[in-house]
Amino acid sequence: MTSKRNIVIGATLVALLAVLFIGQSLLTKAAAQTASGLMAPKFEVDPNWPKPLPNGYQLGQTIGVAIDAQDHVWIVHRANPDDVEALLTGVGFEAIEFTSFEEPLWFGADADAAYAFVGGIGIVKGLSDGLDEVARADAHEKLKAALRSHETPEGVRFGSAVWLITARKS
Repeated sequence: MTSKRNIVIGATLVALLAVLFIGQSLLTKAAAQTASGLMAPKFEVDPNWPKPLPNGYQLGQTIGVAIDAQDHVWIVHRANPDDVEALLTGVGFEAIEFTSFEEPLWFGADADAAYAFVGGIGIVKGLSDGLDEVARADAHEKLKAALRSHETPEGVRFGSAVWLITARKS
């Protein structure tokens, strides 16, 4: 009787393991199919963009690019307003107006908090990753000194400005 019971228990265990294995296989396949349907976008560099601008105009340091539903390309960049006005006039815009907004950027309550914010992100990390240990430590000390030099009672603040540019196509 005991051996028959052991055989039934063993067979039940084997069947349960088989069901679990098949279930896991089916779930893994379903997850792979779902994941393959939700692919991340793939971006490629277009060596022909941007095309040369007319009249020797130059694009400033680009900090943002967006494309709207009509395939208009919107570029956010740092530039001289006189150059931007000349460019817009040159491509047929009129009634060009610049509205300046100036507001200091806040980086943290003090230099230590500001360093914790900027020390390991974006451009700071990218620029310091290729340095040897001594050069990296020196660069980060200079960054900390720059942050300390901008400490105010309101925190670490750097001047910042932006223009809202409006224009009408002629």
